[in-house]
Amino acid sequence: MRNSILNPVFSIYTKYFIVPEKETLSSCNVKLSNIQFTQAKNGAENNVTVFNDTLKFVAGPQTDYFRSPDGTAINNSPVIFTEIDNTKPFTFTAKVEPQFTLTGTYSAGVLYVYENDTHNQKLCFEQDENGAHRVVSVRTIGTSEVASLITNEVT
Repeated sequence: MRNSILNPVFSIYTKYFIVPEKETLSSCNVKLSNIQFTQAKNGAENNVTVFNDTLKFVAGPQTDYFRSPDGTAINNSPVIFTEIDNTKPFTFTAKVEPQFTLTGTYSAGVLYVYENDTHNQKLCFEQDENGAHRVVSVRTIGTSEVASLITNEVT
């Protein structure tokens, strides 16, 4: 599990966004360059600071977004959202710079493509249990599965 996280976690979601009844989003107004984030989860609107063209996002320890095959779900990570029109091609680019520490196992910077809690994709730049930095892609369709893993030393 996570110890200390400096975690730029933000998301784009599809035009036809569906929010299950148990899921609550709050309004937010975060602007980064030409991207306007308008919704947030888990108090994310209080964890964001924008400096010029940099968005700093801090998530607390033990936060994640993962649905285990055993039925356990952790959906407590703060996330901010911007809507995209998925009927047209789009490009989404970001530079993610997590602040890794010696004790920050699984600390990560994360980008999401999100429809709802059970249908999303995340790309993580994380620190593993051995202290190595890696890129992990996680696809969630009902349950989460690691779709790809690059374990080379990434700096």
